[in-house]
Amino acid sequence: MGLCFSLSLSLARSVLCSQFWLPDTFRYSAQLPQLMRGCGIRWFLTQKLSWSLVNAFPHSTFFWEGIDGSQVLTHFPPGNSYDLKGRVEEMLKAMNNNKDKGHVNHSAALFGFGDGAGGPTQKMLDRLKRMRDTDGLPRVQMSTPDRFFSMLEKEKTQLLTWTGELFLELHNDTYTTQAQIKKGNRECERILHDAEVLSSFALTQKNTFQYPSIKLQHLWRLLLLNQFHDVLPGSRIQLVVEDAMRYYAALVRLRRAVRQLRFYLSRTSGTPGPGAGFPAKGFSGLQEPEADP
Repeated sequence: MGLCFSLSLSLARSVLCSQFWLPDTFRYSAQLPQLMRGCGIRWFLTQKLSWSLVNAFPHSTFFWEGIDGSQVLTHFPPGNSYDLKGRVEEMLKAMNNNKDKGHVNHSAALFGFGDGAGGPTQKMLDRLKRMRDTDGLPRVQMSTPDRFFSMLEKEKTQLLTWTGELFLELHNDTYTTQAQIKKGNRECERILHDAEVLSSFALTQKNTFQYPSIKLQHLWRLLLLNQFHDVLPGSRIQLVVEDAMRYYAALVRLRRAVRQLRFYLSRTSGTPGPGAGFPAKGFSGLQEPEADP
């Protein structure tokens, strides 16, 4: 949510986002720094590795180096949360838990109602305002990701480097449980892809063809909802699984429309036979749809 919100605001101003803001996801591949730098992203924030069961991660602010040597300035908020409530004890914990004190003098505190996307309350804002300049407490100031990371950039000369994967010692086996979720996700991605490509070709064949933009948008939103980070990897309750499978079933019913589009294109091409005359082999991912269950 944070990254999407930042991107939406930035693109509205014709400015690309320079940070990868991903507080609540886990296990980061060593390929990510290279991908980030290739997209013009220099900064990375997450906090989930603070949940590790055995080994505490040794840094709060550091350079993360990928497989090819690409580096991004990385920050793990030492408050170990993305939904702080602005309380004094939380700010003291964030200050005392900073593992790179002496190397950098700033850290982030993420507050609000976290996963619920409710944002901060007035009470939270009032608490933080009182801590702007109070003896015995860290100096708290409202900021933006860009301003915060710009401050870290000025203090980066003494930062250490972590090379390779960022591994969370928690949520084990989520990549192998509930395999039907992974299967349903990939299958529905393929069906929607084929529906879009075939609909586009149908429109080129006959300009009176009604491209199903509203229907496809609705189905894409169902699919993307199930790609939320606790649904797709497996770290969610059984009720969520049941909802996800119901949405996948609605998407799979699109197969019939895909089959009809293939037949329509074969007829308008002037070549007899289902699928004949349509250059499906020229497009990766276009496959003959399976029979409806």
